[in-house]
Amino acid sequence: MRFDKFTLKVQEAMQDAQQLANQFGHQGVDVEHLFLAMLRQPEGVVQSIMERIGANVRNVERDLEKALEKLPRVSGAGTGGQVYITPRLKNVLDNAFSEAQ
Repeated sequence: MRFDKFTLKVQEAMQDAQQLANQFGHQGVDVEHLFLAMLRQPEGVVQSIMERIGANVRNVERDLEKALEKLPRVSGAGTGGQVYITPRLKNVLDNAFSEAQ
């Protein structure tokens, strides 16, 4: 996947999502990791969009953290190990790229 085709904010969010996967001890970066990373971006649009539709951003963030805590942990992960993009996230990114074109 060519991340250089995405915006700088998405590239930053993907890096943050990888860090979240490591922090939670996950081997794969999934949709929830990216959503949480984008939600936490200080100058990103996701938080303002969520507020605009009436969502409680803090509750969404907490729910994402709970969902991530339930995912299986891999022994040795979380220490800077290699992570991969899950098929779910790849599908989301492929669709986003297609929509952008």
